[in-house]
Amino acid sequence: MSRFCCVFLLTVSGSLCAFGQGSAARSVDPAQSYFRVWAAVPMIGSGTAADPFRPKYVPAPAPDKAVAARRDGIIAFSYTLSDDGKTALVQLVATNRDAFKDVLADGAAKSFAAWNSKTSDIQSSFQQYKKDFQLSDLRVAVQ
Repeated sequence: MSRFCCVFLLTVSGSLCAFGQGSAARSVDPAQSYFRVWAAVPMIGSGTAADPFRPKYVPAPAPDKAVAARRDGIIAFSYTLSDDGKTALVQLVATNRDAFKDVLADGAAKSFAAWNSKTSDIQSSFQQYKKDFQLSDLRVAVQ
């Protein structure tokens, strides 16, 4: 009986240790969390503090910290300019897909949703705007 108890305890303790390590290993990389869209969009804005020069669909900086802390809409982004400087190649991040409805519906913007696009398609499309473009140039990690 004592032999059975020892084997049982070793099995249970080994399983618990494996479970603890496994859950930590399954955590999501912040660079892959939330919903993401990549798009080629025009640059907008007048260049003033109230209307900074930025890619279309990227929110202007919020003057109020409470507004800036909200987690609806686009919560993070990264962009690089095209070779001609008129188009921004942008990665947009949001907590829900609804935040992208305008950019995805914009026929003039070449956009790709992470949930239904291949990285090779995004890469080849964006290289039409920027010859040496690499998708890793637009890495965004959100905590």
